[in-house]
Amino acid sequence: MIYEQITLNTPYMSGNQFLNFFVLAVVELPGSVLAGYLIGNLGRRWTPVIFGLFMGIVCLVAGLVSEDMSILIIICIILGKFAVSVTFFVIYVQTTELFPTPLRATGGAVASTIASIFGLLNPSVVYTGKYYSGAPYLVMSLISFIGCICASFLPETLRQHLPETIEDAEDFGVGNKYWSMHPDYDRKKRKSIRRQSEVYIRSKSISVPHENDNDTTI
Repeated sequence: MIYEQITLNTPYMSGNQFLNFFVLAVVELPGSVLAGYLIGNLGRRWTPVIFGLFMGIVCLVAGLVSEDMSILIIICIILGKFAVSVTFFVIYVQTTELFPTPLRATGGAVASTIASIFGLLNPSVVYTGKYYSGAPYLVMSLISFIGCICASFLPETLRQHLPETIEDAEDFGVGNKYWSMHPDYDRKKRKSIRRQSEVYIRSKSISVPHENDNDTTI
């Protein structure tokens, strides 16, 4: 919702609306690149939570400051668009991994449909700027904080065995601590297992004779 709300509200920002739209579009590129790095290191859970919290703060600042501080408002919205670009990228990955295999396509479609239904409210949120210019940003901030709280309770999917059945999905993430970064994941143990696997593969490749070894020289 916030992604579209910022885009729809671009013509009502101070300054050149074409330049504002261009900058808000360009800032998505580094946001997507950073998201691709963070989901493989920080995880799918805390990445949208942290950047959603940051987005809520900058939108709150943009909604509360005076209209005379137009430069500060524009900077806050650019930073907000950068943050929402990161979360927008991660959410699609996280959503597909949370659903079990039989419901992965259906669950993703249902989630996308629900998001589109709530997206119908975006023009109304932008319209609140007619009564107070900072009102749309305050609504965005509220939505961001609510989304952060909800997303923080989702299980981490990074380096986890993804649910393959509905029963697996029901038990997925059970027992994980709230503040854990990578549940049940030990980097040293993972390296040890990887070395053992490599040794096992080498031993198998050495013990299995090649076809040419059975040939006899006449």
